[in-house]
Amino acid sequence: MASGQDSVKLTPQQAKTLAEYDKAAKVWLETLKKPGIKMDSTGIYYDEEAKKIMSDQKYRDSIYRQPYTMRDVALTLTAGDLRLAFYQMINLYPTNQAKILQYITAYDQAIEADKIVNSAFYTYALLDPRITKIVDGKPDIYRPDIMEELFHYANEISAYVLTERAKKKKR
Repeated sequence: MASGQDSVKLTPQQAKTLAEYDKAAKVWLETLKKPGIKMDSTGIYYDEEAKKIMSDQKYRDSIYRQPYTMRDVALTLTAGDLRLAFYQMINLYPTNQAKILQYITAYDQAIEADKIVNSAFYTYALLDPRITKIVDGKPDIYRPDIMEELFHYANEISAYVLTERAKKKKR
């Protein structure tokens, strides 16, 4: 090749497998960005994660282990659950601002971290037992003050990420 790079030759099967991985990665990334709970004029919509949290108490308990720690974040990231790890980081933000901003900004180099922060909030905060009770299979918010506090943290984190991204574009 003229650029000095070696070319890679793939078999048709390898090319097909690579294309399948690429497609799966794109689906995974889009899923990360979508909130687990959406509302519009026609109703409320829940993704599979939200449905599982509402219907499986053991699963809900495993998601919302309090208090969160940076070790929890590391374990959740190791398990590959970015959206939940981002929710844990939103909760840890008041006491670990610099570290949380550093982590999330680092992810922004590869993915749109601000969108995942928002998705994490709209998936997990609306189902957090500190905020809602599940009544007849639906969330009933009884602590809007905690939800507003987490919303503020999520917005602050997203604003920081967007500011840092804009600074990098200018460089």
